[in-house]
Amino acid sequence: MRAKSKQQEVDPLKLHKKYGSYKNIIQHSKAVARVALLIAKLIKQANPKIRLSLEDVKNAALLHDLDKTLTLKQNRAKAEKLCDKLNIPKSKIKHGELSYEILKKLGLKKYAIAARQHTYFKIISRDKPKTLLSKIIYYADKRCNGDKIVTLKERLKVWNDRYSKTNDEKTNKLVKEANKKIYELQDELMKMMKLTVSKFNKKIRENKL
Repeated sequence: MRAKSKQQEVDPLKLHKKYGSYKNIIQHSKAVARVALLIAKLIKQANPKIRLSLEDVKNAALLHDLDKTLTLKQNRAKAEKLCDKLNIPKSKIKHGELSYEILKKLGLKKYAIAARQHTYFKIISRDKPKTLLSKIIYYADKRCNGDKIVTLKERLKVWNDRYSKTNDEKTNKLVKEANKKIYELQDELMKMMKLTVSKFNKKIRENKL
């Protein structure tokens, strides 16, 4: 009998507990997982030949914010102690980057990449989501505000409002560029599911996510 891989044995909720994730972060991650799994199932249904592990989608979604609590300012000392223990450079104490380093150390490379690539501006960077798994996690995260599933427009408004306060022309330009790419990603995934956005939203309601 073949032994299960580390990817199959991972317990995301135990990892969240181990690294001290706040309850609201875990609840958000569960919401992202529900959306991500629905997307994955609809893609597989519309494209039977596509190889996509639902287990990978669930685990990557649940782990995408593994470092969120650790990278908050009030937890800097705890994060530095963890970096010393795992031999991770302290320069990696940034949201997405620390998750990547932790998950990579655990041998969970696919989930590590998805975690690193899910943050807002990654969509316009060299390290943008490229695999279907990473794209699904990135988009599912952009459909969740806390543990509430919202429209993409509602979710992006949070970032628009946050960055507009900076009155920084360069930042505002990057925000517009990122939003454009996120809508393009939405179109790409809807095409794969063979659904319009409104029909996908209906699926969310039907599945009581």
